Amino acid sequence: MSDTGFPPSRFVVRPLEDRVVQDHGFPVSSRYTETVLLPILGPSTTLCLRRLGSWAVAEPGGVTVDTETLAADLGLGHGIGRHSPMGRTLDRLCQFGMGEWRDGELQVRTAVAPVTERQLARLSPLVVLAHRSMVRQLRGPQPAPSRSSLDQGVAARARTSGRTR
Repeated sequence: MSDTGFPPSRFVVRPLEDRVVQDHGFPVSSRYTETVLLPILGPSTTLCLRRLGSWAVAEPGGVTVDTETLAADLGLGHGIGRHSPMGRTLDRLCQFGMGEWRDGELQVRTAVAPVTERQLARLSPLVVLAHRSMVRQLRGPQPAPSRSSLDQGVAARARTSGRTR
């Protein structure tokens, strides 16, 4: 979207279609979004993502948003200029790939992918632990290793320690 008139006084929000993330990610309303993404996106952008994402889920055909009302509802005041808290929040939403302006409409994610290892390196140990736990839960139980792979692992460890089976 061009700098002129950003952010718009009103805009339509729709879901950002990404089947892979929707099928294998976390809903924007999830504990993962709050726990892991909040320190990356910041509080206003995280809250905005959750709000707009939930509206996009409820109204996939699009819902018209009054920007000043949204700003006030998020606790960001009534200003909606480019450098206002609301303008910076919408910018950040797009900078982090959580939204995209297309034809004057804002498409927002309704689900988020697990963060990258690079992003994890900047988070606190407790948040990293929470991330790993939630990703493990998301992926579900992993199949037990086969007996032959277990035998190969034992044999490899025995060879490296100088012992044989």
